[in-house]
Amino acid sequence: MADVPLERCPKCDKKLIYLKVKRKNDKAEVEAICLEGHKKSFTTPLAKKPAWVRLMAQRILSCAVCGGRAVPDRDTMKKEKYKDKFKVRCRTGCNDKYEREVAKGLADAIRRMIAKSRKMGVKPFQKPFPKPGVKPYPRRGGRYPRRKPSGMQPKPRIKLIVPEECPKCDAPLKKEQIEQLRKNEVVECKYCGSAIQAEREEI
Repeated sequence: MADVPLERCPKCDKKLIYLKVKRKNDKAEVEAICLEGHKKSFTTPLAKKPAWVRLMAQRILSCAVCGGRAVPDRDTMKKEKYKDKFKVRCRTGCNDKYEREVAKGLADAIRRMIAKSRKMGVKPFQKPFPKPGVKPYPRRGGRYPRRKPSGMQPKPRIKLIVPEECPKCDAPLKKEQIEQLRKNEVVECKYCGSAIQAEREEI
């Protein structure tokens, strides 16, 4: 018995599919089966449920034959007072004959998660970020970022060349003047009063 949800079978290291999730006091009892047919039971505290409700939903709505995605079969749905019973249909057409039995609280949480995902335009159990480091488009107001034309060239990068001495009186410039010249591109020489312009160069 473990305190955290198991993801793989201890015997063959295959993916575990959750068949029954029962509630007992402040814990959840889970009965699972792997793709090789080995059965395994474990318990987990309900206090950790928000952290792994997504994992539970994925493993409940997975095919016990191939391990792929599955959807609840509405024809077999039976809603009781404390639990929901249903079978799933594999998207690849496998014959999954096992019935799922899920506690009422977890079943409601899974339904809310699916509805929220569809409202945000994300398919259920799809990864929220298709590519690492890329955020999804904003959904408020239906605004999407504008796409740049394919023939548009990027802007050239410019480097400022700063002289260390005044070009007129050859007086050395101080560090403060050089930093000011890098920011403003123009600075006044303290000795001759001439304006010094920083030169631009494309990188």
